[in-house]
Amino acid sequence: MDKRVFSKDYVAIDAEIERLKPLVDLGGYLPCPDHRIAPDAKWENVQYYCEQMHKTF
Repeated sequence: MDKRVFSKDYVAIDAEIERLKPLVDLGGYLPCPDHRIAPDAKWENVQYYCEQMHKTF
């Protein structure tokens, strides 16, 4: 996943989730950051991503 969306807005996060749906549907893919989250990430966006992922999948 493109963890840079955490520094943007909810629209960017939603778009990233939509982009990942086909990969998740194939199975065996867990969309999560590969390592540390960038220092410019907004905590609220990380929380939103987690909530949306839980709702979506």
